[in-house]
Amino acid sequence: MVLPWAAAGVLAVVAVFGYWKPWRAPQIVADRPFSQLDLDLGPDEFSQPAISPDGRRIVFVSKGALAIRRLDQTKTIRLAGTEGGFFPFFSPNGQWVAFFAARQLQKVAIEGGSPVALCDAAGPGGGSWGDDDTIVAALDAARGLSRVPAAGGMPQPLTDAKSDPSGGMMHAWPQVLPGGKGVLFTATNASAQGSLRVLTPNDRKLKTLVENSTHGRFLASGYVVYYQRDTLFAAPMNADRLELTGPAVPLVYSVSNSGDRADFDLSTSGTLVYRRGTVTNTLPSWLYASGKIEPVLAKPGNYSSPRLSPDGTRLALSATQDGKQSLWVYDLRRETWNRLTSEDGPEWMPTWTPDGEFVAFRSGNTLAWTRSDGSGKVERLAGVSRNAGPYSFSADGKWLAFWPLQPDSDLWIVPVERTPGSLRLGQPQPLLQQAGSKGAPAISPDGRWVAYSSSASGRFEIYVMPFSPQSGLPGRKWLVSNGGGYGPIWSLSGRELFYVGAHRRVQVAAYTANGDAFAAEKPRFWSEKQLADNGSFAGFDVAPDGKRVLGLFPSEEAKPETILHVLLNVDSELRRRAPAHRN
Repeated sequence: MVLPWAAAGVLAVVAVFGYWKPWRAPQIVADRPFSQLDLDLGPDEFSQPAISPDGRRIVFVSKGALAIRRLDQTKTIRLAGTEGGFFPFFSPNGQWVAFFAARQLQKVAIEGGSPVALCDAAGPGGGSWGDDDTIVAALDAARGLSRVPAAGGMPQPLTDAKSDPSGGMMHAWPQVLPGGKGVLFTATNASAQGSLRVLTPNDRKLKTLVENSTHGRFLASGYVVYYQRDTLFAAPMNADRLELTGPAVPLVYSVSNSGDRADFDLSTSGTLVYRRGTVTNTLPSWLYASGKIEPVLAKPGNYSSPRLSPDGTRLALSATQDGKQSLWVYDLRRETWNRLTSEDGPEWMPTWTPDGEFVAFRSGNTLAWTRSDGSGKVERLAGVSRNAGPYSFSADGKWLAFWPLQPDSDLWIVPVERTPGSLRLGQPQPLLQQAGSKGAPAISPDGRWVAYSSSASGRFEIYVMPFSPQSGLPGRKWLVSNGGGYGPIWSLSGRELFYVGAHRRVQVAAYTANGDAFAAEKPRFWSEKQLADNGSFAGFDVAPDGKRVLGLFPSEEAKPETILHVLLNVDSELRRRAPAHRN
């Protein structure tokens, strides 16, 4: 049963034994009872929960802004001025919330008032507010961690991700350890494989604590809790020597994540909050402007990255089965499947050549290609930077546009060389290099324009610029969206540009082009129907006739997670279940 926290005072708390089935508990009485309460946050989906150090308040992202709530009350308050805010964290006294928005690190008082900008943040990756009133934050995760005065000021570099000995890393999700004994953070490579590390305070050396973990938090009683394969584990840790002192034990299963950040947090008082994760199956379906939906497949599945062939008769998409993500092609007329890849993957982001003969896609960290009928082998596209995602071919098939899937990314193109039965790439060259993260470069059907998403304004919007393969310099551009947008798709049949807008609804803007000038009309919603959450990727494609959209929609059994799970007195239970070795 889901209980409002206000009722907890008159109800007995229930001990959580289900999470500890893998081993037997020693018969020792805990200092305080380990217990769970489930907090209903209302009808709207939420993410990125953070808890105050005293364990009394939570802040989270909901409906595009930050909201805060006391755990002993039922009222949720929206923090004014935090629209577009994300990755929140509390000050040590719990009176302020720091967060990222509009390419800045900001803070806002929990009692109200306007947010205060502290410094620029081009590619945020979380932060932590230390007892010395200094914030350690990933202002640009691709560059490393920085130290920022909590009153605002010039950031000082703390780590250098670009010179990380493991190579190709991003430094994110820091936590300042008690007493300034070090900084716990995550180093993640281009394959999204992370390791939990600590930065020593004096000599600034890096020590690896846990491999294959993308997020961790230290508990003041002497444990590190970390996320690994949808599960939270806990291991005893010596904060003076900055090393683990005993084996890890599983703590909580099925924890969700937002990006690489696991949706959990710990207070110094020993309270853990988390959001449960589930595999949300989707159903590829046709969507008409009237709102009518026609399923394409009979059964839902774990699908992503749908792209229609140029003639609209086949659908390429990524499907995950038994934890393995592979690329498939579904023939819409014959209703048959054809598996294109059998690599270790993951394989996703399929992009058709204009003649439909080949499909380029992302395989692991690299671009790859194969014949769309499955008759050829998978080959790697030479000369392309790591972590690249393909998005569109020019109509003449001579260029492929792609972008590195990382913060502060640029747009790139590569010349395509075609001979009968083969595809090769030439030397990649920049298409657009300027401040801010950019992605999804879509070349228009007439080859004159490129639509793309950019965070230059502080949130992702859709822009259009001339397609100039030999330029690579920022030039004239036109804003198309008017309230956020990503994943642009050009209509092949008319002058319309589609994209994902507010609340994951498809929007479309008609446009005109006269000479070297581009003009977009006010965007309108194609339909009120909401797409499934496909991360920062489109999750839809437009039929060649422009009269319907093929999108991924939540299956009927899919429901948004609106319950915050609260575990009390985690430290007491860990002392019983996973005592530290004292050697």
